[in-house]
Amino acid sequence: MNRFSFGLWCEKQVAQHLECVKGWLVLARRVRFRGGEVDLIAESTEGELFFVEVKGRRNREFGSPLEAMTELKLHRLRRTALEWKRRQNDFREARFLFVGVELVDGQPVLEFLEF
Repeated sequence: MNRFSFGLWCEKQVAQHLECVKGWLVLARRVRFRGGEVDLIAESTEGELFFVEVKGRRNREFGSPLEAMTELKLHRLRRTALEWKRRQNDFREARFLFVGVELVDGQPVLEFLEF
């Protein structure tokens, strides 16, 4: 599986977890605007709006997936969230979720970091 396919697979794993385990509704996937992107936009069972960034790693050679979140990525994620909310006329407060997906013995292990 190439890097792009692995990234899509990781996003699918996270979307399935949010929908099937947490009961959330995935509103959009792979949203892109000039200057930013977001992997998933989801609504929690309490109606909270989450912008979800997914980072996958096949191993720890370059660190854990959660270590990949930088201030620049967070800034771009926030900017993309504002643009999406503006276009959707959605005035709810946004929350941000970073999900690391790591392969352990061929199985995905998900780690969550909310900010």
